[in-house]
Amino acid sequence: MLKRFEVDNFKTHINTVFEPAPINLLIGKNNSGKTNLCKALQFLCLTAVRDNLNDAVNLAIGDLSSLPNTTLYPDNTRTRLKAYCDIPYDGGQISFTYELVLVIEPTKAYPMQNNHTVEIERLEATRTGSSSSLLIDRKGTSVSLMNEKDERAAKITSPPSETVLHRIFKTPENKTAYIFKEYLGFWQFYELDNWALRSVSTMSVSRILNPNGDNLATVLFNANNMDRDTYSKIEADLKEIDPSAQFLNFYPFEQKVYMSITDRAGKKLPLNNLSNGTLRFLALSHIIRTNPVLDKPQQGLSPLVVFEEPENGLHVNCLSSLLDLIEPDGTAGQFIFTTHSPLFIDQFEDNLDGLFLVTRSNSHSRIRSLNDAKVKTLLEDYSLSFLHFQDKLEQM
Repeated sequence: MLKRFEVDNFKTHINTVFEPAPINLLIGKNNSGKTNLCKALQFLCLTAVRDNLNDAVNLAIGDLSSLPNTTLYPDNTRTRLKAYCDIPYDGGQISFTYELVLVIEPTKAYPMQNNHTVEIERLEATRTGSSSSLLIDRKGTSVSLMNEKDERAAKITSPPSETVLHRIFKTPENKTAYIFKEYLGFWQFYELDNWALRSVSTMSVSRILNPNGDNLATVLFNANNMDRDTYSKIEADLKEIDPSAQFLNFYPFEQKVYMSITDRAGKKLPLNNLSNGTLRFLALSHIIRTNPVLDKPQQGLSPLVVFEEPENGLHVNCLSSLLDLIEPDGTAGQFIFTTHSPLFIDQFEDNLDGLFLVTRSNSHSRIRSLNDAKVKTLLEDYSLSFLHFQDKLEQM
């Protein structure tokens, strides 16, 4: 589980510290920095699975020119990210601290684009009952990499355009470092698109939904074939919000998966008969219910799941039902949501330890936990959403 995340000079975030709970909600006005915090987390995840930092930047934020905060620090060419994570393993726990510092410089060929290279990379691990061990200690291209089998550090060099963590493989020499790489690479990020949810999916063996949801038919088809118990729960969730639905049908054809629905009268209806909200609910149900199953081969590496505005098209009762499916201790996944919905915000009145307000000045964003006595006192007379949309929380 992610215990603490520090990010400096990433988009609007300067010296931001985020200490998430198992279930979290980020609230704030438009352009306050909620999405930028999520993108910083996504970028860190991508550095573990992509072989080029520029690719990771491009995938996370969409371009190579706007990662640093040039408003507040126009001459600051370094971005720093640091994650503190606790991962259950082999009956105990491993506490990881991972720090990554990047140097950002304009490219010669395209001055409006930046090149991103690693300046510092450090991975430290502490097992339950043991002293800490520095697994990766990098400065520039020079790396000290711990050989866990021989308990000694090896000196190697690494290309400046990629992380050492990306180059770690599952071997006895790098067993602990690989656990962290696998955990970081298992993080999931979602911003569902209504048109994508209705797409005819390309067939694959994946059970993880794509960020925009365009493989929904495929992952549900695979869940139906590979884990009937979990799939039956997803189908039951569908009937809860749409009693006319009996079950889903899947038609694999020419490396594509088509999906339809059978109603109570036995009539098969095309996917377009399902509303956007129902499809979104199906996607959310799949994400929440499938994560515990996916944990088993991952040695308990419950993923961090980041979800932008999941409430779109959903009734508040559906949101409440979905939140109830999440294990409150984070054992089946740690969740971070963003929202502008008053009804979704009110769901967190009893979970203030996971509620965070993001605000922005002219130059940068700030994040603040709302788990304090003043908020609790105000909640005796007002709803949480009222306090937020009347700017009472910002004024505290």
